Amino acid sequence: MRALAFFSLALALLTVPVKAATPGELFLEGYGHLTGDGAPRDATLAAKFFLEAAQAGEPQAQYQLGSMFMDGLGLPRDLVWAYYWLKLAMENPSLPPAAREQAKGRLRAVGQQLTGDQKRRLGLEDR
Repeated sequence: MRALAFFSLALALLTVPVKAATPGELFLEGYGHLTGDGAPRDATLAAKFFLEAAQAGEPQAQYQLGSMFMDGLGLPRDLVWAYYWLKLAMENPSLPPAAREQAKGRLRAVGQQLTGDQKRRLGLEDR
């Protein structure tokens, strides 16, 4: 089911006309849709922009995408994807220090909620 939800999100991303070219611009477009600042508020559309930016290495988009998967905001709640994106963001040296601390806390919270099977799929030891 999770793979289908992620595939559906990726497929929907292909139908969104992308005006912004850089990962930073994609992040800003997504953030505008997440907050409703300068764009219609739409968490699902925000996730589409964040996904494209996150895949291109934009650390703030990685953090936002992980948080959205963690909270089920605009996406199905999925702790495996939340952990994946939050960890990627936290390890990205371009992530601002304040966001790194938030990512660290959220990553710890997600890690405590993972089942043994989810931990194995992520390659984590059962902690």
